[in-house]
Amino acid sequence: MAGAPSLSPVSVTTANFPGAPSDSPARLFCLRNGPIEVILTNEGASIYRILTPDEQGAIDDIVCYSPQHQHFAGSLGYLGSTVGRYANRILGARFTLAGETHNLVANAPNDMSIHGGESWHKHVWNTAVEADNDVATVTFSRRSPAGEGGFPGNVDASVTYRLNASGELSIDFDATTDAPTVINLTNHAYFNLNGADYQNLDEQWFIIHTDTLTATDAAALPTGTYAPVANTVFDLSRPTRVSALLNPLANELATTKGFDQNYVFKRVNSAELKTMATVVSRRNGRVLQIASTQPGMQFYTGNYMGGTPGPIAGRTYQAHQAFCCEPQHFPDTPNQPAFPPCTVTPEQPYHERIVMRFGVEPIGNI
Repeated sequence: MAGAPSLSPVSVTTANFPGAPSDSPARLFCLRNGPIEVILTNEGASIYRILTPDEQGAIDDIVCYSPQHQHFAGSLGYLGSTVGRYANRILGARFTLAGETHNLVANAPNDMSIHGGESWHKHVWNTAVEADNDVATVTFSRRSPAGEGGFPGNVDASVTYRLNASGELSIDFDATTDAPTVINLTNHAYFNLNGADYQNLDEQWFIIHTDTLTATDAAALPTGTYAPVANTVFDLSRPTRVSALLNPLANELATTKGFDQNYVFKRVNSAELKTMATVVSRRNGRVLQIASTQPGMQFYTGNYMGGTPGPIAGRTYQAHQAFCCEPQHFPDTPNQPAFPPCTVTPEQPYHERIVMRFGVEPIGNI
């Protein structure tokens, strides 16, 4: 991993959400460490903007965002949001737990539940802020009542963002329940290291540090089995210019119109932090590394983000303008006994972590 920029003591400040009604509870929270800024909002416990320097010290947004008061108006592709109760897909919008079948909100084609149906990005979360010279912390929390989206159990959840003195952004997801349920949380930030207004992923090279993914059928639905990536378009274990596989679109990516795969990572224990992805811009030297305790990571190349409003009035994002690296439990785990379990009980709470490391590398060394 390339070195982080020279940093200074961290801070956190609060501001009103631009464009929100005067009586809106929506707020922005800016975590700052030298040239790195992470702007969060209590709408959806979301990442709103991330600004980092490039090799020359120029500061730019590296996540896609909309200036609109967005999350109640519509999902807008879940830009930067915390998604839950269950990130990704549950087939048939139902699952059985302890002998009882739970019918979920079906909000995707083929009778699927995606991102929990009534996803958490549509809610304003409670907020607590803390900062010292080493770490700026914002914790969002809310209660998800039993039956929300069709899921059992009252769930008390928190999402804690920390920007430390080394320029690392960590996200801790915690949840407790009063009845057995399933939980799978992640963050849905859309990245473009060339700058959020750069219209494609050219000059960005990707490594996904694994050799396995969860297999899918001809309709791109999970089968409950695993597949090696060797000798396929999905093998990103060595530096790969992904944009060359998107334009023209590789045959293997036709069904999903781009990458939308869950990669599998071996873990010795649930607390082990694994490096999952490394992305480098050969245009400006920015480096992003994603690590997590989760067993999987969805790699998505913004296949359906075309038409999403961007920060400039009258302009929208294009398909394949950004990528998502979403650490997670596997799609359809509640219906797939071979997958690592995602059941949470009153005696066994939920905890997972994501770490985003921002750095720069001299372009001549890339």
